[in-house]
Amino acid sequence: MSDVDGLMKQYPEQFKKIGAISYIFNRIDVNLITMLSMFFYNDANPQPEKNAIFIDALLDISILGAFKAKRKLVEKVIRGISRVALEKSLGFDETKWLGICKSIEDVQELRNKLAHRYLSFLPDGKVGFAIRKKDKVRLNDARTRNDVDSMERTEIDLDEELKRCTAVCTESEKFLTDFFFESRAVLSA
Repeated sequence: MSDVDGLMKQYPEQFKKIGAISYIFNRIDVNLITMLSMFFYNDANPQPEKNAIFIDALLDISILGAFKAKRKLVEKVIRGISRVALEKSLGFDETKWLGICKSIEDVQELRNKLAHRYLSFLPDGKVGFAIRKKDKVRLNDARTRNDVDSMERTEIDLDEELKRCTAVCTESEKFLTDFFFESRAVLSA
C-alpha cells in the first residue's frame, strides 16, 4: 500500500471534498467555454463547422490552455458589451458579471492551492500547508512582531470552501442564460 492509499483511507472525507472542488473547477471551465462559443456564434448565418472550429480552439491547451486566459477573454467580452450598452444608453450590469469572474478567479486560486501544495490533513477536517515566507516578509515579521518563523501556514476549511465553490459554479451557469440574453439584447438594439 502506498502512502497515498493510506492517506485516502485515513481521510476519505477530505479527499472527497478536494475531488469535488476540482470537479467544480472543471465544470466552471466548461461553462466559460460554452458561454464564449454561444457569444461568438453567428445565428444569422449559421455555420456549424465554423463554431466547431472555434470550440476546438477554445479547448486546445496550446491556444487558450490556461484557464486564466479563458476567464480574461470573458472579462474582455463583458467590458465590450458594457461599452456598447453605454454608447446605446442601455442598461447592463458590468459590475455583476465582473464580480462573477472575480469569484471564479477565487475558485481557481483555491483549486491551485489544493493541487500544487503538499497538504497536511488536520484533525478538524481541514487541510493545511506551509510555504516559505519571502525575505522581506520575514524581516518585517521579525522587526514588528518578534516572529522569526520562516514559514507561513495556511488552513483551508473544506466544508466552507466547497459551499462557496458550489455557489460560484451556480453563478457561472448564469453566463449561459442571463448573460447570453442580456448581451444579445445590447448588441441587437
